[in-house]
Amino acid sequence: MESAGPYADAENRHVATRVVDAIDNGSDPTAALDLLAEDVRIVQPGRGVDERGRAAAVDCWTHWHAGLPDYREDVEQVVCDGDTVVVFTTCRGTHVGELDGIPSTGHAVEVPRVHRFRVTDGHVVEWWTLTDRRAVAEQLGVQPTSLGGLARVGISAIKRAVKR
Repeated sequence: MESAGPYADAENRHVATRVVDAIDNGSDPTAALDLLAEDVRIVQPGRGVDERGRAAAVDCWTHWHAGLPDYREDVEQVVCDGDTVVVFTTCRGTHVGELDGIPSTGHAVEVPRVHRFRVTDGHVVEWWTLTDRRAVAEQLGVQPTSLGGLARVGISAIKRAVKR
């Protein structure tokens, strides 16, 4: 895919990183919803999520913040190529609420995460998120299958998400 130029890349980068900050870091999730297309596709292969609509984004955000109320993502790297923006982050939080049916352990969690956004006309139309669910399980002291099989995301899913 060819880049749409430095200005389009910069705008798309801004949209993607603003979504990560506002939704995942909770700075202003409501404002970030305006950056999502109404029929945005939300995909989280590790959780079996493949849904459409802004409500799906809110559900994903609510899921993580319920189990890890101090959840934070720090952007490590951003790669732009035309309408595609890949954001590599490190997630941190303390497991003090239920997460995927796992009661609070009080354990700190720090794992890598990859977001792949497709941005059109200043709006995210597709948002893939891949999280190292095995690392989450290990840090919580549970078996990966305790996360509903969520740790079974293979390298092929990561490759597909980054290539799209």
